[in-house]
Amino acid sequence: MKTKIYEIRIAGEKDWVCADTAIEALKFYCGLTDMDLVDFENEDDIVEVPKENWSKQTIVDTESPMDDNGDYQIIETFEEYMNHAYETEIIATTNY
Repeated sequence: MKTKIYEIRIAGEKDWVCADTAIEALKFYCGLTDMDLVDFENEDDIVEVPKENWSKQTIVDTESPMDDNGDYQIIETFEEYMNHAYETEIIATTNY
């Protein structure tokens, strides 16, 4: 089971990766995106999402139509997702 969520901020976008360490998250992210550490800019960042915020952040279905308020359908919260997070992976992104 993965124990942490890291928010990777790069080029104005955000990706959330579940992993046990920041290094694990970055290695996975770089392997998936074909980025190297030298590709990151100084303003890019990686921060751990505090566990107390997991219930406030959601994973949405960007393939579904938006509702009347312009929101996508919520699939689950980060907290709910972490109950079945067995592998390192990107769980949400703003780049869609």
